[in-house]
This record gives sequence, structure tokens and C-alpha cells, in this order.
Amino acid sequence: MALNLSLVQDINPGADSSFPGGFTPLLGELYFGADNGTVGDELFVFDPLTGEATLAADINPGAGGSNPGGFTVFDGLLYFAAFEATNGRELYSYDPETEAFTRLSDINPDAGDSFPSDLTAFKRTTLFLCY
Repeated sequence: MALNLSLVQDINPGADSSFPGGFTPLLGELYFGADNGTVGDELFVFDPLTGEATLAADINPGAGGSNPGGFTVFDGLLYFAAFEATNGRELYSYDPETEAFTRLSDINPDAGDSFPSDLTAFKRTTLFLCY
């Protein structure tokens, strides 16, 4: 059985890869981190109805990117770790209904990273580890 693969969208046109990863479904769309060559590695969303991937949130404005990862879904929100220059790598949520992202905590204050990881939805809460 042969697989027929095709490119859905070239987020970063040209020879460079967009390095997409962390694909996570939420409310009929697919969320992931990728680099479009302009904003750095940020949160993108793919809408299967339009066949388009678009920037969902530019958490760390500029070319540096926030490198979002560790995605998990809980109670209609997307939870993940991301870097932002002022607060370091912290825990965020994204609400697809309002298209708003929120930094949920600054566990290691100022620009220090808390490195939230291993995000897991369990019963009525979201659990995560920090280093």
C-alpha cells in the first residue's frame, strides 16, 4: 500500500523549514508551534475547513519567537510552556474562542525561567512540573 503525501501549506516559503511540532487538536482545529521566518517559533493554528495555517499568538514579539511546547488541552483551553523576554519560560493558556493567550504564572520571577513541563490534564485540574 503506497502512501500519498502532499504539502498542506508552506508556512516558511523557501529553503528553510518551519520546524512544526507539538500538533494538538482542539475544537476541530490543530494547534502547533512553527517558525514562519518572520516572528520566530510561535503558536500556529490549522483550520481544516479552509486548509490554512495561521499565526494564533505572537507571545514573544519580534524574530526571536516563544518556542511554545508541551501542549495539553483542558476545559476548552490549550495549555503550554512558552518563552517571553520579560518573564522567561512560563505557563500559558490560549482560548480559541477569544483568540487570547494568558501568562498564568511567573513562578520564577522576572526573566528567570520556571521551565513548566509534562503538562497533564487530570480530573478537574492541570498538573505540571517546574524546574
